[in-house]
Amino acid sequence: MKLLMESWRRFVNEQGEAAEAAPELAAQLMNLDLKSFIQQVKVKPAQQAILGGLLDGQDEDDMFTVTPAVVTCRSLRPTQDEVVMSKSLEFPLTHPGDFIKYRASTGPFKVGPKGNDAIIVFAGKYVIDGHHRWSALYCCNPDAQLHAFNISKAGESSEDDAVDVLKAVQAAILVKLKTIPSAQGGGRNLFERGEPEVKKYIASVIGNNEKLIKIYTQYLKKQGALPAVNEFKQMAAPFAKAGVYSSSSKAVVDGLTSIIWPNIEVLQSESRPMDGATARPAMPQTDRVGPVVGGGKLPAALEPLVKGQINTEEPFKIIKKAAE
Repeated sequence: MKLLMESWRRFVNEQGEAAEAAPELAAQLMNLDLKSFIQQVKVKPAQQAILGGLLDGQDEDDMFTVTPAVVTCRSLRPTQDEVVMSKSLEFPLTHPGDFIKYRASTGPFKVGPKGNDAIIVFAGKYVIDGHHRWSALYCCNPDAQLHAFNISKAGESSEDDAVDVLKAVQAAILVKLKTIPSAQGGGRNLFERGEPEVKKYIASVIGNNEKLIKIYTQYLKKQGALPAVNEFKQMAAPFAKAGVYSSSSKAVVDGLTSIIWPNIEVLQSESRPMDGATARPAMPQTDRVGPVVGGGKLPAALEPLVKGQINTEEPFKIIKKAAE
């Protein structure tokens, strides 16, 4: 903060063309971790420096390309350091029609509520926003595809570049909302859970919901994922007696676990968070700006990136007066 404020004081003291401190301030901001970047960019001097991409005389250097895309779950890595088990499993478990649809083919699918059913990725391989839509589909079918908007820039595709894109997206959201919203973190991280805990969670959702049990029983029978009748009665008896499960829900929990757990093992082995992944509260919330619709128009939150408004690349120098 001291360095940033010193840079700003030099910036405001030089009112002519080519304010010398602006590039120093912007460069310092881009070298911060995402959480610190968000804290500092809320201060007016930092805002003016990082939002000056259209004032450096080379608009194109800060321009990103954003295109609609289709991406495969297992080909992506999260930039967020957690995906919460409940947020990954509750929706598909309580919407058996979607669960069965996700299992039946590789899509591509629109995942999430209307108006927020695509994710944001960078370089076709890093999840920028929409981690729980991605993980929910992954738990059903690692090979499934989902609709996305892909952010790209020539020559950039590394994990370090992904961190810079997270900063750029947050700055773009700041342009639109005049603030940077955050999401609540915490919960049981699916990357750290074992099969017994996953099975216990599935049981807590299915419980004695007879409607879900009936639908899943029919589906699991077709998939051969229910145990033989005699074996099942023997397994279920102590649970039913204890009132933990109905006899039918025990079979469904076992069957669903036999399908879902191997997918989570793939998630944990092939798609762990990238090095330097960020805690959830600092992650972009692009849908807070406007719709993010699979196959739809450019999300409003990403418009400043396409225009080159976010000052992410050298030269950071501002050649027009700050007042302009």
